[in-house]
Amino acid sequence: MFKTAKAEATRELLRSTALRLFRDDGYERTTMRRVAAEAGVSTGNAYYYFPSKDDLVHELYREVQADHARLVAERLGTTPDAVDSPRPSPTRLEDRLRLAWQASVEAFEPYHVVGTELVSVAIRPGARTSPFSAESTPARTASRAVFAEVVAGAHDVPPHLRADLPELLWYGQLGLTLFWVHDTSPGRRRSLALASHGAQVVARLVRLARLPIARGVTDDVLRLVRLAASDATEGSGS
Repeated sequence: MFKTAKAEATRELLRSTALRLFRDDGYERTTMRRVAAEAGVSTGNAYYYFPSKDDLVHELYREVQADHARLVAERLGTTPDAVDSPRPSPTRLEDRLRLAWQASVEAFEPYHVVGTELVSVAIRPGARTSPFSAESTPARTASRAVFAEVVAGAHDVPPHLRADLPELLWYGQLGLTLFWVHDTSPGRRRSLALASHGAQVVARLVRLARLPIARGVTDDVLRLVRLAASDATEGSGS
């Protein structure tokens, strides 16, 4: 859409200005008019690049997901420069999931001030900023890809769970994010602890799923999650 270097530069200026204002002042105070003024761009021009504030929120989502994916890749040893690292990549699901969930706390931290406001907006029926909306598809896909990588490198995940487990872990990420939004502990210690203990619990449940007696319960849980996911995306117009 934006083919010239000047247009790309203007869009990036508006984007970076909005992200800074979200970090510093929160959602309500970051208006389109203020973003334009801070960037030195006319309000009409700002609306040309970003038709609404929701579009800027999705830029925030993409920024956070990119940071999260980068941190996870570094810590799992899957980046190109990590090939020669003396530290081997963890292969236990618990270790890999703990790294991924704790990395999300770190990636999201710069936007903690805006977290509560975004949640209150995103939970409204039909909200474009809902994690299940069609507009959130790029960020949602990127986040699920992180957990697909977590599962792919884990040696202790039963074959019948490998396809569906990333989706379940993504739902766990949503729960952790909601907890983090309300976490006022120094350094988000409580969120980091929840990520660690949650990874331990998930790994134990996955190990139990190997048992024939637990297979039926596991299948019931997966059907329930698929049903919930289908209802959520349909309700958001995805």
